[in-house]
Amino acid sequence: MRIRPLLAAAGLLAATSFLLVFAACGGGGSGGGSDEAYVSSVCKSMLKFQDSMTSVTKDPSKLKDPTAIAKAFAEPFDQLLKDLKTANPPSDVKTYHDQVVAAFSKANDALKKGGDLSALEAVGNDIPKAPQAIEDRLQKVADKNADCKKADVNFNK
Repeated sequence: MRIRPLLAAAGLLAATSFLLVFAACGGGGSGGGSDEAYVSSVCKSMLKFQDSMTSVTKDPSKLKDPTAIAKAFAEPFDQLLKDLKTANPPSDVKTYHDQVVAAFSKANDALKKGGDLSALEAVGNDIPKAPQAIEDRLQKVADKNADCKKADVNFNK
């Protein structure tokens, strides 16, 4: 997560994998959701996003410059953010979700305002690591979830 036009795509996918550990809360539920429902929602969102990104990056000739990349990524990124905001995280995860969604929203805004791909590459820099116990607990649920396996979501990264 590296040829230049696809660097942003790879960086975005890697950042998204990291972000999905806690991204589902922003603007959505007030916290108090179950681990199972939260993990399911995150993994479904990630799988849908990966499918969309695979589709928009199939033809690298359409990704020749930052503006073209930003335009191609806009719809999948918007949909991912929308999907993540509908999840209801467990209450002990909500703080992290809020921080992640804020960072993700900032990167999305930068992308829309002119193709600032560096915002996508750096999106995870301002997000603190969650406590290991939370990551481990969510990963145990993810290990049993087919969508998580298919999307290769890892809550411990």
